[in-house]
Formats: sequence, C-alpha cells, structure tokens
Amino acid sequence: GHFGLALRHYCHFTSPIRRYPDLFIHRVIKENIGGGLTARRVQDLRGRAAKAAYKSSIAEQNAVEAEREADRMKMVEYMANHVGESFPAVVSGVMPFGVFAELENTIEGLVRVRELDDDYYEYSEEEYLLRGRLSGREIRLGDRLVVTVKRVDIAAREIDFVIAE
Repeated sequence: GHFGLALRHYCHFTSPIRRYPDLFIHRVIKENIGGGLTARRVQDLRGRAAKAAYKSSIAEQNAVEAEREADRMKMVEYMANHVGESFPAVVSGVMPFGVFAELENTIEGLVRVRELDDDYYEYSEEEYLLRGRLSGREIRLGDRLVVTVKRVDIAAREIDFVIAE
C-alpha cells in the first residue's frame, strides 16, 4: 500500500539497472504477466522479497555512509589548503560543545565553545542556542557569521573554525 496516495496496492520501481529491489519487482511483474505466479510461488517470493529487501536496505545504508565519508574526506582535504582564511557562514547546528557553521560551498566545520573567548557561553537546549553569561550575546541556528579556518585534521576528518572578529 501507499499511505500518502491512499492506495491499497502500490508498486514503486525504476530502472532495473539502478537498484536490485527494482530488478526483483520487474522480474515478479514479468512472471505474473506470463501467468507463472502460483500460490506456492507467491509464498516463495514473499520469503525471498523479505530477505532481498533487508539485504538491499543494509547495502543502501552502507553506500550512503560511504558516499558521505568520501564527501567529508574531500571537503577536509580541500579546506586544508585554506587554513587561516575567512569565509561567510551560517550556523547549521548548535550543541553544548559548540556551533556548526556551514560555508556557502556546503562545507561544514565546528566553532568550539572553548574558542569563544569573549565570554562564557552556556547552551540552552530549549532555545537551541549558546548565550554569553556576561554579554547576553546569542548564537543560534541560522545566524550569519564570518569564520576563519583554524585547524584541519585530515585523519580525523575535522574542520575547526573560529569566529572572525
């Protein structure tokens, strides 16, 4: 079924060369059109489909993770040539240990709380921001900053920024 389309019966597939589940369903549809789906064969296919779906899901998750890791590696390698340079950025995440800042080219790095030396910053989970105890300065999701690349650790795939003054 498909909840969003309010259909009781639904089958999604694309080109069978892209994904194994699509090849699997193409074969089942072809076999059904040819009249070869007996009750016993349907039962067999249900078991195979469950196993194929599980294995395909795991393989897809692994592929997505490998792609993310490769992207991260290339971003870190690229930024290693820009240590000391400043860039406009947007706060893309706020955590107790710092804020993530994303550059216009989608590269993301971390401004660590310990690098915010103009005040003592506290994390507000409810407001999703860091607030300076003395100044009241707030750093929140979506804020625009200018950051300087402080450190790049290729092995750890980490990019550290500091807020440019």
